[in-house]
Amino acid sequence: LCSGYSAAGTYLLQFLKHPREYINWPEAALLAAQRLNDREAEGKHSEDLGNIYILLGEFYRAINYYEKALAIAREISDRQGEVAALVGLGNVYVGIGKSHLARQTLERALAIARETNDYRNEAAVLGSLGNAYVELDEPDRAIELYEECLTIHRKMKDRQGEGLALANIGRTYTVLGNPYEGIDFLEKALTAAREIGDYRTEGAILGNLGSAYASTIGKTHQAIEIFERALTIAYETGDSRSEKYILTNLGHIYNNLGKHLKAIEFYTQCWTVALETYDKQSEGDALGNIGLAYLKHGDRKNASNYLYAAQGVFIESNLPTPIVFTATLDLLSKSGCLIAIFVAFLKLRSPYISPSRARRRRRLRKELENYYSSFQSLTDEDDLD
Repeated sequence: LCSGYSAAGTYLLQFLKHPREYINWPEAALLAAQRLNDREAEGKHSEDLGNIYILLGEFYRAINYYEKALAIAREISDRQGEVAALVGLGNVYVGIGKSHLARQTLERALAIARETNDYRNEAAVLGSLGNAYVELDEPDRAIELYEECLTIHRKMKDRQGEGLALANIGRTYTVLGNPYEGIDFLEKALTAAREIGDYRTEGAILGNLGSAYASTIGKTHQAIEIFERALTIAYETGDSRSEKYILTNLGHIYNNLGKHLKAIEFYTQCWTVALETYDKQSEGDALGNIGLAYLKHGDRKNASNYLYAAQGVFIESNLPTPIVFTATLDLLSKSGCLIAIFVAFLKLRSPYISPSRARRRRRLRKELENYYSSFQSLTDEDDLD
């Protein structure tokens, strides 16, 4: 009984409760399945626990459960279970910054889903694969995948899946520099989430909508209001991923408004959540953002301390350090200023890159110019030679 009721209970409670309030359902169900030696149920409940730990932002704990689910699915030749576990692993790899591994994992899942005519899982794979391509700086390919995903969800009359696909398309148009088109898709997604009472997804969509408004000239205050509503929902539903995303973006807004100490407050909150959820990518990003905000505020000592701390997190976790952080550290070094600018701009001028990556590099070049200007003003004051 305990094993059988878990799936339905978990599905319903995710709309209403914080994940920590219903994690005991699949935990008890997993124990029951193990006692009954029901391998199929054991694999399903392991997958459910992986899904919950992703919601909590505890990616490495999620990996353990997905790997158990995958091993069981292969042992009992459960092809649907295999796809579901691979999708979970792919989502985790995107979350921890291993996007190439995510793409490989999800492409294996897509092949199985299509081979077995498993349309529901195919749609899930396409959505997750789109997320991987966004992180790989190929948003145009991501939109193609999201549109395929949207078509399947509409054929299946899956309103929840349709809303998620619309939100992903809207988010990606914002990345491509088309915030007005992004807003249109995101508002349609928001309507779908509210229709079915999916409070958690509503919060995540509001976070993306805030980003779209932040990218639109003259909409900064509206963006802040939307982000604040989204943050409230993220707190209430325990959506740590959305929480980190929103806190980071609020930090960026206030940093750009010249309110650097206010920005540091938001980045610090994000850092705290990253520590709580063992999210090394977000931890390093938050520390680096705090450092950049201190630099803009004119505090070189704290800027250096936080940027070095960020670099340490990335190195320790075998993750690439963002170029803005490493270049700024070099700028803060007396001997490294000109070398840093030269190397950074060589990388940014590299030929044979996709249009989407070229757009991102143009934005990055502008960021480097801004930070170099900040550094020059500081060195002029102290006459560093």
